[in-house]
Order: sequence, then structure tokens, then C-alpha cells
Amino acid sequence: MKKTTVQAALLTLLTPTITLAATSQIAPIIVTAHNAQESAQVVTAKMHVISRQQIEEKQYQTLDDALQELPGFFSTRNGGLGSATSVMLRGQSAKHILVLQDGIELNDPMNINGAYFESLTLDNVERIEIIKGAQSAQWGSGAMAGVINIITREAANQASVGFEAGSYGFQKLRFSAGAKQQNADFSVNLSTLKIDGFSAVKPYRQSTDGLETDGYQQTDLGIKMGLNPAQGHRIEANLQQRQAQGEIDYGNDPSMVATSELENTLRQLRYQYQQDAIQFSASAQDTESQTLYSSGKLTQALTQLDWQRQPNQTLRLAIDKRYLSNQNSTANNYDQLGYSASLQQQFLDNALVLNAGLRQDEYSLYNNRSTGNIGVKGQLTTDSYLAANYGTAYRAPSLAEISYTDAAAPMLTPETQTSYDVTFHLKGFEISYFDAKIGDEIDYDLNTGSFGSYVNIDGRSHYQGIEVSFQKDLLTLASQLNVQYSQQTAKDDAGEWLARRPASQASMSFDNYHFSDTHLGIRLRYVGETFDEPNQTGAQIGNYTVTDLVADYQLNAHLTVYGKVLNLFNEDYTTAVGAPRGGVTPPTFVYANGGTQVFVGIKGQL
Repeated sequence: MKKTTVQAALLTLLTPTITLAATSQIAPIIVTAHNAQESAQVVTAKMHVISRQQIEEKQYQTLDDALQELPGFFSTRNGGLGSATSVMLRGQSAKHILVLQDGIELNDPMNINGAYFESLTLDNVERIEIIKGAQSAQWGSGAMAGVINIITREAANQASVGFEAGSYGFQKLRFSAGAKQQNADFSVNLSTLKIDGFSAVKPYRQSTDGLETDGYQQTDLGIKMGLNPAQGHRIEANLQQRQAQGEIDYGNDPSMVATSELENTLRQLRYQYQQDAIQFSASAQDTESQTLYSSGKLTQALTQLDWQRQPNQTLRLAIDKRYLSNQNSTANNYDQLGYSASLQQQFLDNALVLNAGLRQDEYSLYNNRSTGNIGVKGQLTTDSYLAANYGTAYRAPSLAEISYTDAAAPMLTPETQTSYDVTFHLKGFEISYFDAKIGDEIDYDLNTGSFGSYVNIDGRSHYQGIEVSFQKDLLTLASQLNVQYSQQTAKDDAGEWLARRPASQASMSFDNYHFSDTHLGIRLRYVGETFDEPNQTGAQIGNYTVTDLVADYQLNAHLTVYGKVLNLFNEDYTTAVGAPRGGVTPPTFVYANGGTQVFVGIKGQL
């Protein structure tokens, strides 16, 4: 979207509903809530959509960069770009978040934390859909805290190229091209980045000056092809691949350097049929992830039928088959067969929406699992609604957890969850309350077995809190204001805080479009009291504010220059302690953030 278009929308007082802030209210079409295209207006679950325009204007580099500006998300990173990254949602850990790319599961069966968030760059991303709360009734195992679906860009008759450079020797080159006709389309996207980096670990309250550097490089390739052989029929092939290599520091010494490597490949063949009231899809897909120490693969086949039985009623039936394999050992491989059914019903001239779903999963290694959810959403006025959701969810043990379970320890069983949330929306203001309890949570116990083991923990951990957001178009200033706030508790069965969960967070962004073809933005992110170890022990690593600046200028219809400053005031914060552990304060070593960093770039499009 050209900046002049944005300015016109912001300054047109006679049509105040057509503003940039209202784009999320003009019910976009999403696919993640029920794995089918539908209006966001009929989705009862709490959701967010991050558009391509937002990704470009705010210059997000990775997925966790984008998520940090949403209420309820918090991420930790063990150093600079490419370092091990973990994302939490509503206090729940990364393994409780199901991450998809074009509907293909990214969670690696051989990765304790699920998806490799550190490698999820956004150059080829059209939008990001986030559905919060228990979603196992639709997606099965792992969809406990929520689902993140990264939608890659579709084919278009255009080509683009871009180059970016910045601090610590950062360089990135990206290229994309595509063609689209009535019966066929094709797109290819390629990006490569490299950074010399800084030391991932540094002495507490000191700089990284004079220390060794931990570099990183990554290459991403995406190829999508589509055929429309007849009206209503579509066949798609999708290949996404990323390769990454980096240097990492052990937490107790910056000079102890190791190497990390990742090769991640997603393949999908999909058939879709849509005619009148029927939508049908069938796909075969797999995700393969290989590191220096593991090789995991998830193979999946699924079919889904959506029948709009009446204008205000949709029925959905789905079957999926999954096989999880450790490529280095077949001892613990297992498969799962899932059946799901859901109903979407609208009442009172579509002012009231009901969503309900049930799912049954049959496992070769575990007992069968049944999950369900129900949600209601009432449109109070054209600018306000009230929504409530209740659901159950579960997560089957990963192959990595099974592999590191001592032979003398009890066999692992799936984690289980019950949760609910309530959301009230009024114009640009929104507030949500959430509550979730997890039983049989899997964690590592040093006292089990000879050298420790993964075990199911007795009792239930409890996660609850509020999320508040506010959007406002300041029309006379040609600007937009966004404010987010969240407050939460995340405690185990004994009522003790879990590690690295901020008690509160807030963010604010202000974007200005006053000058022709120019966008200027500032964003602030505050993290409240956070302790590095459980029961609020160890180092207190919260209570900090980070300020970033972004700007872009459209030179002409084909060229745009842009730049950003990260951590403008050089805030010396860390999201994780390196050493020593065990509650010792102050720490000796912490993971570095790199301080103030500057990036500039140019992109062109034909």
C-alpha cells in the first residue's frame, strides 16, 4: 500500500471507519481457526492477524520480533540473531504452542521446545495468524496455549529484490518473482543473511567489547506452484526450505564456543475443491528437521469437508493421520489417527455466533485422547462484541522427551489442559481474561534415574491473567497509536512461580504518515519483574524498557529505502542468565542483547 493511500485514509474525516486502525475490524478472511477460509467475524476465539504491511513498516526480522508487540507473548533469546529462542504465550512454554507454516506443522518431534523460532524469518510472509487458547479440537496435539500460522506470499505478476546492511556486519539479500494466469501460477522466494555477530554470553553488567564474536548465516528458499484445472478445483505444491549455521556460547564462559546447524524442509501437495456450499481439501505433507545432534520427521495426511448446510450454519468433518519418526532410531516412533467434527451456527440475524468442536485421537503408543471446545460471540453493536471460549487440549510427549527418559522412570503420558477466556471489544479497546490449568506436565527431573529423566509432574500448573489493547487513529496528526498491556501469573501446583515469566508487560507504538511517501515510527516495550529461576529466585532480570525507531521512504513507484534503530538507549538487559545457576545472585555471566544496533536497506519492485 502506498503511503499516500494510507494518508488519505487517515485524513478523510468524512469516512472515519476507513482508517488504518480499522483494518483489523473489517473482518479479514483467515484460515487458522478451522483450517478453512472464513471471515474473522465468525471466529469466537481470541485472535490476532499481523499483515504484510505491518511486517514491512515495523521491519520485523523474525517471528518472535513480531510476536513481542502482542499482549501475552514473551520471548527469550540466548544472544543475537540465530541464537536459541523460546517464545511463551500466556505464561505457557514454547512446546505448548503449535506453529504452522501454510498449515504445515513446524514443531520438530526431536526438539524439546517444538519449533525453531530463531530461524523463522519473515521475508516471504504474507501474514501471521494467531489463535489463542485450547485448539486441540481442531489441530490435535500441541495446540494448548494457541496456534500460530505463518502464511507465505502468494504468486503475483511481479518481481522484487532487496538488500539490507547493519550493525555487527549484518547483510541480507532477498529476491522474489512470480507469475499468475487464470489456470496456473508460480512463485519463488530466496533470501540469504549473514552476520558476524557479538558474543552471545558476556560478564554481568559489562559490555561485549573485546570478546569473541558468534556469527550466524541462514538461507531460505520457497517455491509454490498452483494449477486450476477446472472451475472450483485447485492443486497446489509447496516447498519451503531453510538452512542455518551459527556459533553459540555455553552459558558459563564466552570463550567456550560451539557450532549449531539446522536444515528444515517442508513439503506439501494439496487439492482443494469449492463449489456452492461445499469446501473440500486433501493434502499430504511432511516436515523434516536435522541438526548436528538429531533428525526428526513428521509425515501427515489429512482431509477436511466443510458444508454450509444453511446460510447461517456450517458443518465440518476432518480426518488426519500423523507419523512421528526419529531418523536416527526407530525405537520410539509412533503414529496417530485423528477424527474431528465441528459446528458453526449463527443466530439473531448473525449477531450471535456459536462454535463447537469435538476430536478423537488414537495413538499407537498412548491411550486415546478426546478433546473439545465451545465458543460464543455476541455482536453488541457494530463496534462492540463479547466473546467467551472454553476448551480442553493435550500434548503428546515429543520423541526427544521419550528419548531422554530413563529406562527406570515411568512411561511418559500426554499433558492435559482445560482453559477458558472471555473478551470484550469496544471500538479500538479490547480486554481479555484467560485461565488455564495443565496436568501431567512433562519436565526434566535430575533426581530420577542415573542422570536425570523426563517425567510427568504430579498436580496442575495454573496460568491466568488479563490482556489489554488499544488502537487509535489520530486523524489530525496523520498518525496511529497502539498500546498493549498484559498481566499474568504462571505457577506450579505448589503455588510457586515458574521461571522467566514476567508479572507484567506493556508496549506502545506510534506511527506517523504526515510527510508524503514517508512513514516514521517509534515503539517502546516494557518488561516487568521477572526472575530467572522458579519460585522467584535467582537473578531479577526484568524491569527494563527498550526503545526502537523505524522509518521508510518511497522514492518512486518501484523503490523504497528504510532503516531502523534497535535499543536506542542501549538498555543493558538480558532475558536469561548463563551462570551460575542454583539461585546465586548476582550472576557471573548473562546472555547479551547486542546493545544499540542500526540497519538500513533498499527494496525494489517491478
